[in-house]
Amino acid sequence: MSRNQLILFLSGILLLAFGLRVYTLGDYSLFFDEKSTLLVSQGVPLEGANQPELHQKYFTPQDFWRPKHMADYYEAINRSDIGNSPAYYVLFHAWVALFGMSDFSVRFLSVIFSVLIVALGFRFTQKHLKSDKLALSVALVLAIEPFFIAYSHQARNYSMTFFFTLLLTDVFLDIVRSPNPVHWTKFLWYGVLAWLVWFCHLLAIIVIAIHGLYVLLYVRNLRTWIGLGLSLLLPIAGMVWWMSPGKGGEYTLHTLKYQGELYNKVAHTQSPEMLATPKNVWSKLAPVLTDQFWITNGLASRLTGKTNFIIWGITTLLSLFALWQYQKYQRFKWSILAILATLASLFLYKTQPWGFLALQSGFILLGVLIYYGTRRKAASERSLLVLFALLTFVPTAFLVVMTLKNGHTFGITQRYGGFSFPYAIILIAIAYGKALSLPCGQRSLS
Repeated sequence: MSRNQLILFLSGILLLAFGLRVYTLGDYSLFFDEKSTLLVSQGVPLEGANQPELHQKYFTPQDFWRPKHMADYYEAINRSDIGNSPAYYVLFHAWVALFGMSDFSVRFLSVIFSVLIVALGFRFTQKHLKSDKLALSVALVLAIEPFFIAYSHQARNYSMTFFFTLLLTDVFLDIVRSPNPVHWTKFLWYGVLAWLVWFCHLLAIIVIAIHGLYVLLYVRNLRTWIGLGLSLLLPIAGMVWWMSPGKGGEYTLHTLKYQGELYNKVAHTQSPEMLATPKNVWSKLAPVLTDQFWITNGLASRLTGKTNFIIWGITTLLSLFALWQYQKYQRFKWSILAILATLASLFLYKTQPWGFLALQSGFILLGVLIYYGTRRKAASERSLLVLFALLTFVPTAFLVVMTLKNGHTFGITQRYGGFSFPYAIILIAIAYGKALSLPCGQRSLS
């Protein structure tokens, strides 16, 4: 593919992404969380705790918009958002000062970051996986992914967090996979981004922790260990300062503890369906997992029936076995049997036959990916695949662990682990590319 063709395709994808994100952007009024964003960014806590003049019988707009001091901003973020996302509130404050407070304009900042995710996803894939076609396919899926479109329509910190966590991983891979000694400025850049990511959202610390796990598993360069270790002093020092007395994160840990206890009490007294029982955890977890992969998006709420799942399980295992037989012995007979069984299953499912076929395809692609990752010729990419897998599944696993610890399922929600989406998309794109390289009979199973 020529450079001009690449630019043309990428430009079209970015225009598509922009169009999908600005469509109906200002048609709906702000919901509660967005109103909180506006208030906190202006130094106003919910219920106006730092505005005694508003609690009189009458007050004017001038009273409401009186000049604020830094202590007001600290109090606002402490009371209204547990000290979370100061980096976003600083940027959003400047954005509102420049472009106003219309529903469209306050959300447009999220649109910018969401489109940048598409561009960065292309560059990230092209750089680290050395494939223009793969990079374009990843960019296209990022552009049309409902999750990213939905959060681009919210004046919240999520799109900004998703962008900077991906950029942080990009810089991390530049460091750990460089064949030459890395200049100290690259470590400094990683430290600055790690600080920014943590100040975008507290849960983004999971990404930094996964980077650390990757270093423990695969990096044996002492200079890289020292450089990354020193770079993390910046975000750690920043968070210690932020949580010190009088600052915006002073009560963060206390509030998180209280919040967990309150949700636990609500689950036990008012909402038993939110208790952290195996059944409740799975009912909340299933849509999070299926929606994370575009090929199974939305299936958790549509696929039902024990008989259907038995049929699905048989055809899926048969298809995986057929792939294994071909890869190991070059035998096609099992592939023919698996294809016939899959075709027959479409007439046996009582409901949603194409949905079960999509779920089967997802598991087969997972099998293709696992097989490819374990092959000797893929050894140079294996560590990269492991990193992408960790970044895809560990954030959700962390939410499950915290759910079991706290005794309620309020925390299992897609947005808290949303920074894993780009890596899930990349893994599916890799698996699909490897499936296309199979012979026709094997490819049809995927």
